[in-house]
Amino acid sequence: MRRFKKIYIILTLCMCVIIASNAATYAFLSSKKTNSNNKIATGVYPKPFAKMYASVGPLYKGYFLDIRESKKVGSSYESPSYGQWLENACTFILKDIDGNAPTGAVGTEYAQFLNIPNNNTGLISQLNNIASSKSNNWAGNNLPGNEPDEYGTLVHNLIVIGNPIRENIHLGKIKINDNSLMITQTDVFKTKPGKNTSNKIYEYRLINENTNIDIIKNRAVTFDFLDGKYVKTGTTVNNQYTPAAEADLIIYDIGNIGFSNLSFTNKDENNLKELREMLKGDKSHVSNGNSPWETRWDGKMRELVLNEMQKNGDSYCRLDRTECTVTFIYNQYTMPIQNYVVNYEK
Repeated sequence: MRRFKKIYIILTLCMCVIIASNAATYAFLSSKKTNSNNKIATGVYPKPFAKMYASVGPLYKGYFLDIRESKKVGSSYESPSYGQWLENACTFILKDIDGNAPTGAVGTEYAQFLNIPNNNTGLISQLNNIASSKSNNWAGNNLPGNEPDEYGTLVHNLIVIGNPIRENIHLGKIKINDNSLMITQTDVFKTKPGKNTSNKIYEYRLINENTNIDIIKNRAVTFDFLDGKYVKTGTTVNNQYTPAAEADLIIYDIGNIGFSNLSFTNKDENNLKELREMLKGDKSHVSNGNSPWETRWDGKMRELVLNEMQKNGDSYCRLDRTECTVTFIYNQYTMPIQNYVVNYEK
């Protein structure tokens, strides 16, 4: 009996050694090709990737200067060079993904794409974040007879999301209308030193809630990874591009909501000048006079001014930065939160 027990123990130990010698930290079947001959890729989770960019553009003639120079393109108001600007943006982004990002702008004039650094080395004017109905805006406009439901600015946020096919891991394409891409845009106002009553520095956050990406209101370009490079997909009919329903890589032009309100949406250049002065902190957000205080802002900005800024005696706040945050989930893997900061003039 003892003899059989010893044999059993020896066999058990042998099995343990064999199993341990073949174990890995984690394994998954990466593709039919790599799994041929019973090969298994180990130790690497199939991660997607996401990167963010920002640009002032596409630029167009007559911005805030002369509405007569505006041009109506098709059935919507948009930059005369939006399509080429988006192509230039894609060129920059694809080269950056390959580790060869251009050091300067891609394209010229209206179609120029130039990435804004995600730090304080690249400051832009608050004017670039103003939305006005006098502009032929590509992201929504106060069209004749309609109230605006979306404001757009010269500042455009872009995001690129891709699956891990570059690593020869085939887990399916990304659906362009997948609800797993969430976006939040936050405008951060900051005390202008010496302008508030307490001499304290405050920050005020105006948050535009998370929204699922909507291909109807956003511009996108799709790519598949073929023969070691990304190839544009989708269809073009009558010069109108439609992205593919799913792809290995998708570049979204998220755009930016920007600042405006009903009392400013007219063609008076003085109103736009006043709006910019408020965003720069050179003009108070509230009117002078006896309590209760009043402001020309509408909506959430009005609440922020009256309930927080004025409460702190801090009515000369300036627009300090815009933060765009994106969460992307692919095949049950949640990408770390991506955050891109556009800083404005001090």
